[in-house]
Amino acid sequence: MDRFLRDPSSVWGHINPEYGGVRDANVPDWYAQQYFALLRKQEKQKGVRTIGSNSLQFDADTGNLAILGHKGSVQFAKADIPILINFLLSGPDTPMPVQGTSQAGIDDRPEMKVRMEQNLKALEAFALASSKAYPKSK
Repeated sequence: MDRFLRDPSSVWGHINPEYGGVRDANVPDWYAQQYFALLRKQEKQKGVRTIGSNSLQFDADTGNLAILGHKGSVQFAKADIPILINFLLSGPDTPMPVQGTSQAGIDDRPEMKVRMEQNLKALEAFALASSKAYPKSK
């Protein structure tokens, strides 16, 4: 076993590295370009598109659409595709807040303004009452 680890050519001796053998670094550029061009052509024929890390596959025989991602897949029947497209184009019914922004301090409803004024008056009264309990500093 040690001999195979020290000398890989003893195991792979019948493979010629001059013609893209196991120990060869990469396939020739022309071969890779032709291979990827063929893949793109086949994807167009099959109705496959890649968006980000997701793959959309359209089956021309059934009319179904499959969305394949790294966490799973979703399949839409032919009758549901117009509903999906309508939903995507219309967007949500109510505006969603943008992530990363906060509107916690902005609430100008009249009842909130009244409540804030009442709380400020109560806080001032508490501060005055508690300040009388401590002796004045020198």
